[in-house]
Amino acid sequence: VDAHREGAPDAGGSAEGTLALREFLIDSVRPVELLVRAYVANRSRLRRKLRRLLTEWTGLAERGEGLDSTGFTRAHLVAHGADNRAASEVLALTPWAGCAFGSWAAAMVARIQLSHLTLGFNLELYLPHELCMVYWYAEYLMQNLRDRLQVAEESLAQEAAAGRSFAAQPDPQQEAKKESGG
Repeated sequence: VDAHREGAPDAGGSAEGTLALREFLIDSVRPVELLVRAYVANRSRLRRKLRRLLTEWTGLAERGEGLDSTGFTRAHLVAHGADNRAASEVLALTPWAGCAFGSWAAAMVARIQLSHLTLGFNLELYLPHELCMVYWYAEYLMQNLRDRLQVAEESLAQEAAAGRSFAAQPDPQQEAKKESGG
């Protein structure tokens, strides 16, 4: 256990990846906590808090991309896919596995930005000549979120298809027992 705390390699990846995961998880606690706290404030304070939170979440997205660059997610899926090895290996090869942590944090940044823009509408902060720009940026953020979700959806569909084909294959041990009569 002490070796694992020190960042020693486990069955799911390198010491660098394990250490990067640990640092990412520790670093993500504060931004998540501040985001939850922000949503209990009134609308104008929420908007101000969201603007301030963007720097923390942007930094977290960069650390998530750093974690993704270690290949930890792929190695972990391959090493710990005991229940359905074929599906885990297929999921490890999908684009999602190469960007899981960075994509999650970047999607949160986009959601925070979208909430910030939406609150500007609710608080009537935009002048009529600014609306075109605000609508354009909101559309850009929604397309960004849609693209990230589409990558995840396609990756999970590939994993599900591999899982179904794995489940459809007969188990060699069960076949041997049936042939031997017991």
